[in-house]
Amino acid sequence: MRRFLTLSAVLMVLYWGREFFRSFFSDKTDNKTETTISVEELPLPPEVPLMPIVVEPAPEPKITGKNADTRRLTDFARNLVGKPYSPGGMTPEGFDCSGFVGYVYNHIGLNLPRASGALAMFGRRIDRQDLKPGDLLYFTGTDPESGQIGHVAMLLEKKGKNLFIIHATNRGVVIDNLLRMKYYRERYLTASRPYEWEE
Repeated sequence: MRRFLTLSAVLMVLYWGREFFRSFFSDKTDNKTETTISVEELPLPPEVPLMPIVVEPAPEPKITGKNADTRRLTDFARNLVGKPYSPGGMTPEGFDCSGFVGYVYNHIGLNLPRASGALAMFGRRIDRQDLKPGDLLYFTGTDPESGQIGHVAMLLEKKGKNLFIIHATNRGVVIDNLLRMKYYRERYLTASRPYEWEE
């Protein structure tokens, strides 16, 4: 009988103890306020504007800038070879030296001073070793000792020490190799670049 009472007491303690703990923790859980946040309610990060991707086609290869203008200039000048000489002439019917270079440069939209002396003051002085096609070369007139500009020519092509110039002379518009022309080598004074070619 004593065993039965002891066992009954233990079972009652276990039962009521379990109920006590269950009610204690369930009360704590029931008192909590559950907060449920849906995905739609989550704040979104600020929008970062995307840079547009622009794919440009590769440019077609072409002659531009300096080379384009030089080619136009020299090709146009070559086409005038054989035109007659005329004192004061400025057209293909007849050229003098400054009239010829003025006419050629006018073809690319640059107006030059009319007289060869004024031409030498226009643009930038160029050392002989730095000459490029399109540069202007100045010479004395018939007297090499005068030191006065009396003739102008345009550099057409440079090959090593060979300088091929094109100019209006009493032979008409001709191309000469300055290296082989003692008459002009002795009379050479200076050179200028009337137009700064784009690189």
